[in-house]
Amino acid sequence: MGEIRNVPASVQTQVAGKAPDPLLSAYLQARDGREADRALDKLLTDQARPLIKSIVGRKWRSSTSGQSRVNQAQSDLDMEDLQAEALTQLITRLAEARQDPSDPISDFRAYVAVTTYRACDMRLRQKYPSRWRLKSKVRYLLTHQRGLALWNGANGEWVTGFDAWNGRSVDASERLTELRNDPQRAVDRYGKPQVSASSHPGDVAASIFNTLGHPLELDDLVSAMAEILNEKDQPIQTESSGDEAAPGVFDMVASSTDVAGEVTNRTYLHDLWDQIVDLPPNQRAALLLNLRDAEGRGVIALFPLQGIATVRQLADTLALPPERFAELWHDLPLEDNAIAELLGLTRQQVISLRKVARERLARRMKHYEA
Repeated sequence: MGEIRNVPASVQTQVAGKAPDPLLSAYLQARDGREADRALDKLLTDQARPLIKSIVGRKWRSSTSGQSRVNQAQSDLDMEDLQAEALTQLITRLAEARQDPSDPISDFRAYVAVTTYRACDMRLRQKYPSRWRLKSKVRYLLTHQRGLALWNGANGEWVTGFDAWNGRSVDASERLTELRNDPQRAVDRYGKPQVSASSHPGDVAASIFNTLGHPLELDDLVSAMAEILNEKDQPIQTESSGDEAAPGVFDMVASSTDVAGEVTNRTYLHDLWDQIVDLPPNQRAALLLNLRDAEGRGVIALFPLQGIATVRQLADTLALPPERFAELWHDLPLEDNAIAELLGLTRQQVISLRKVARERLARRMKHYEA
């Protein structure tokens, strides 16, 4: 297994061993699919979901605190997307482990952590490229400039500070709160020397450490430096497919304001999935491969996240080999040209198929409208 970048070393210990983690015993030894599903549900509920939620919450909030355009509602939706993505990747890997015992997961919780950190880093890199570049520079700075240091904290997080602080934990102080709320003001008040957008990054980092008087997490440092150095990302525009969502059903499952309320309605999602499966094959593919909400985020992960359909069932519904669907997963939702190439159709045919599918679902799910 190659090195996993940007993941704390303490959670890189899940290299395949000779035996699977005992936490997986009930799932791996299940006698049939129904017993395996029950074991999987318990495993995800008791172990995976709480850990994924904790890591995503800590990682996402600290990594976006310097982005002034991020509001709480949008941040919550982004975190829900990330949790769904990490969980879906995990479910796929567990299915592989059950089918192929020669590649076991020897430390389940560590594997969950690695999967979640990687999902976070990939999403942050895509959504905030300027911040990601700054973070890479800061990591280099901390490991190459004399007097500064970067080390692993007790909970697997990256911790930063002066070299003399190496090994100390992060303190929750009033100054840290001030720094998170208004980095420039906090540094102007406590930091030595005064720094601004024209300052050298090393001077900015040192002044932030002087401001606090104690270590802080890497993401907090990057957020503060991004604010002071004016390293801001611009909102990324998503490509429009040219077809508007039909009213009704997709207002319920794909709008940014309603998803949170509807994902808990398992009856609704079960019925929706049954109606999708009943669509003609090309309509199913045109719909599912491009399924997104009003903000352009993919929402296909709702189905495995809520236990409505497994990743393998999604692949079967799309008439794709599981391996091919796994390759496509990180690129979902696909743009229409990619779907057209996959199906051997034109872009306009894909748009028309999806429009018909949306309208059909809207009619069949109309009884759910308030």
